[in-house]
Amino acid sequence: MLKAFALAALLLPAAAVAQSSPAELARRYVDLRPGLLADTQSAAPLDRDKLRAGLAQVAELAMKQAGAPATPEVRAEIEADIEKAVTEFASDPVVKDFSRRWAEHFVAGLSQRLAPEELAQLVRYYAEGEGAALARLQHTMFDEIGPAMAKIMVDRQAGRPGPDGRGLRTVPEAKVILGLFDEWVRIQRAMHDPGPGRDRSGLQGLSMMALLTFELHHERFAALWRALPDDYRRDIVERRASALARKEREAIQETAAGLRAATGVEALEKKLLEVMSAYDRKWKALRR
Repeated sequence: MLKAFALAALLLPAAAVAQSSPAELARRYVDLRPGLLADTQSAAPLDRDKLRAGLAQVAELAMKQAGAPATPEVRAEIEADIEKAVTEFASDPVVKDFSRRWAEHFVAGLSQRLAPEELAQLVRYYAEGEGAALARLQHTMFDEIGPAMAKIMVDRQAGRPGPDGRGLRTVPEAKVILGLFDEWVRIQRAMHDPGPGRDRSGLQGLSMMALLTFELHHERFAALWRALPDDYRRDIVERRASALARKEREAIQETAAGLRAATGVEALEKKLLEVMSAYDRKWKALRR
């Protein structure tokens, strides 16, 4: 979330916005898209609470598979080990610097792909009114993708049923709400595209991740959407079909194509795998 002083700096008069450089405008725009272009916990596993929850789910599954009783002593040992793993992960230099490099990459890329007047329009749109409401709603939705995938994986391994499509059947606004995942899907597709001539079939799963997240949270997402004023909802739908909104999303996707190299995400993923593997080994040792 934006701090009060940062928000005050973003809500500048039109004249001040017009005098800003393309890089300054791009930075303001990026700061107004938390969870997507800035404050990227939903883009990578940087949030301590989410990592902690993921490790706890691994422990829950392991206990069920082993038929081991969750005694207070075992739970205390597991919780201490989770906290140690989370602390070590969060303090790693690669992890600590990831969000900054992610945001800086979008500032540089978008300042080249969008004209100053377009960036100025976007800054004014997302700083208040329906634009700010849209950014908050998308931030909430994007933050649920990682935990949703972890829950579905654990449920599947435990033999529990997954989402059954109820959201698509019962939420009249399902298509509109699903469309709000578009920027996230575009970024992930650009990051993981193997390139021309290579197998791209795996990219289809990214849209499925958005769909499954919607299915798990369709009642909540629908309630958040319906809580917006009628004119906000109407204006959001109309604006997302506009030429500038389409260009905005295309610019985000084009910029995201260079994210893996710019942010060192491979090192981040390797570090996360090391943390998860170390925790798994520790749990197996505890279980024995």
